[in-house]
This record gives sequence, structure tokens and C-alpha cells, in this order.
Amino acid sequence: MQYAIKNIVMVMVLMMLLPGCARIIDWGKSQFNQGDELNVNAEKVRTYIRSLKIYDQMSTAGIFDVLWLSDTVRTEYAHVHAYKEGRDHDRTTAFLRRQLEENRHYISFYVLVPYYIKLGSMIDDNWSLFLKIDDYVVHPVECKTVELSPEYQLFFCKRFNRFKTAYSVKFDAKDRDKNNIITPATQVMTLCFRSTNKQANLVWLLHQGDLADHHATQDQRECRDA
Repeated sequence: MQYAIKNIVMVMVLMMLLPGCARIIDWGKSQFNQGDELNVNAEKVRTYIRSLKIYDQMSTAGIFDVLWLSDTVRTEYAHVHAYKEGRDHDRTTAFLRRQLEENRHYISFYVLVPYYIKLGSMIDDNWSLFLKIDDYVVHPVECKTVELSPEYQLFFCKRFNRFKTAYSVKFDAKDRDKNNIITPATQVMTLCFRSTNKQANLVWLLHQGDLADHHATQDQRECRDA
């Protein structure tokens, strides 16, 4: 009984002290060098992120956060990376050129999943994935785990955490006749996730100015408030 009373008293004391926490934090910031805050605007990139959560009745069967590494995304990555590294204009341009060259050969994504989910084509993998460009189906040439760079961690914002695994997934950008799979006439790009009993799709509508859907707008607000 006395132990319970002590706990209650401690809680009440803490509650009375809480209003002063902000002052303590402000004092700490004034006493210890915090460095200079940098405002890196990643909102343009987040319009290329798609997320979904799949349930099996009340249980979570899959959680997927996907960033399409479009030319816009790679350009923003190159600029943020150059800014972080203090690169000059010439080195930034050369780095950007290499980034965009990658998109001439591959359609690439970063995929975040909880650590217990496995992606790929191995027998024990939970989920397989493939890409549909309008009605044309493409299978990945690479699906491997990677360590995300700080720049891409920034782009994913709150979606990225230490409990998730990052995958690099690449598809050929050209068909067997060496023609680009994505053309000015392409309307829809769909990344399909499929298990033995579930399927779900993430969709990017191309050339229609609607990449900034309401999901992206919500994420922008959350990241600004973080």
C-alpha cells in the first residue's frame, strides 16, 4: 500500500514540474552548441512515394513504402547530396549526370518493409513483386537489401526506422527490342505485390500532373511538423 502511495506522489510531483520542462530544454540548448539547422525541402520527392498496408482479417499481412527513383527524385538526391558534401557546381553536375544515366537502363525503386517480411524470388520469400507499365508486365532484374543513404532516409521521413528493411528493386527500362518501356504515351505504372493468398498494387499515374496525391500532401504536413 505504501509503495502505491509513493508512486502516486511521484507522479503528482512530476506533473507539477512538467511546465518547467520547456524552460530546461531551452536552457540546455543555450548552453550546448546545437549547430546550424539546415532546411532541406524534400516535398517534391515525397510526391513519388506510395504506401500501403495489407491485412489478413485483423492481422497485418504486409506493409510497403515505395519510392520511385524517377529523374526528379534522382535530381533532388544529387542536389541534397552535393549540398551535404559541399560539392561545387561541376562536381554536382557530373554526379547528377551519373544518376540520370542509371535511369536510361533501369526503372528503380526503394522499398521499405518490416524486418520480418522478405521480398524477392527465393523459395522462402513472403512476397514477390513485378511491374506493369500500362498492360506490359516486367519482372525485376535485381531485388536486394541495401543500407539507405542519409539523403533517402530524409526523403522517406517518418516511414523510415530501424525496424524496417530497405530493398533496392530494379527493372529493365527497355524491352527486348531495346525500346523504352515508359514512353510519352504511357498512362499508368503499377508495382504489384503478391503472396500466396494476397495481392496489392501501388500506382503512379504518369504525364497527368497528379503525382502529388493526397497521401503525399499529408506526409508533407507530418514531416514539416516533425
